Amino acid sequence: GGALPREAVLMWLRGLLAQPIDADYVARLGGLGERLAEGGGRVAEVWPVFSRIRAHLATVLGRALGDRPERWARVSLALHRRIDLELLLIELGCWAAQARRQERVERLAALGQVAGGIAHEMRQPLNVIRCAAWLLERSDGRDAEKRARHLARIEAQVKRAEGTIAALSDFLRLPRLRADAVPVDALLRDVLSAERLPAEVALRVNCPEMLPRVRVDAAQMRIALGNLVRNGCEAMAGGGVLRISAGEDGAGAVEVRIADSGPGLSAEAARRITEPLYTSKAEGMGLGLAMARSIIDRHGGGLRVRSEPGVGAEFVVRLPVAAGGRAASKPVEAHAL
Repeated sequence: GGALPREAVLMWLRGLLAQPIDADYVARLGGLGERLAEGGGRVAEVWPVFSRIRAHLATVLGRALGDRPERWARVSLALHRRIDLELLLIELGCWAAQARRQERVERLAALGQVAGGIAHEMRQPLNVIRCAAWLLERSDGRDAEKRARHLARIEAQVKRAEGTIAALSDFLRLPRLRADAVPVDALLRDVLSAERLPAEVALRVNCPEMLPRVRVDAAQMRIALGNLVRNGCEAMAGGGVLRISAGEDGAGAVEVRIADSGPGLSAEAARRITEPLYTSKAEGMGLGLAMARSIIDRHGGGLRVRSEPGVGAEFVVRLPVAAGGRAASKPVEAHAL
């Protein structure tokens, strides 16, 4: 199957005790793990091989040092420690390759899901452009007002198509994470200063002092939280209250809650609202919340949706706490933004 080939095992044995523990050593063993993963193998397939090697080497040592038990014990312990280290490095290489492959699979799955809605999303502006062009072609050019109206319709639909392409590009080409320990209050302040809240939406923010820092890529998390804030505002077309709060969850994470007082969501909509291309809006591709979930998931966090029809919706973002990240911070107050 996908187990390590015989030549790879022999190469490993030859370098077992000969190569010093340095960067080349780590790269060589990681490469063996990557070869295993690329061949469709799993880490568990390496364990029986190592068990047989351990048993064989123990037999060889017993024959060579059987009359010197103290020497045999020290050499045996050193050998097993070295084998444990090498097994760990091979496993890490295998897991890294599997993670990269899984990331490719997930991106292809996302692309397939998005591609299924491209035709639907692009068909409407193309049909409008085709109709306006047909009317322009058959006009005699004497009605300047009608001509200008058709040209304006074409321009508007071209901009809509460009927006669709830009949204797809942003969704499918998220850069690698550059995580750091980030204060929650500063993160929320940056998000809210970048968003233009409608005048009819009242903002209520509660971010207490002494929250631990979270380990996030600040630039990407601002996009995720910004999309959630924008979604909450758009849900309150006639005005309402947007409430944002933050606090520890008691399990090594910080929760940021973004709640609107809009019409709420049905059970089906709450379940599917973060799927790519799922939207209840007249315009838009439904990628904003999908992008938010993708970014949060990549951080090892979580996103929950709570809603009942008629009582608004709440999005709960769970973010991992940075190691040693507890630091004093000023509370974020709505009137100070």
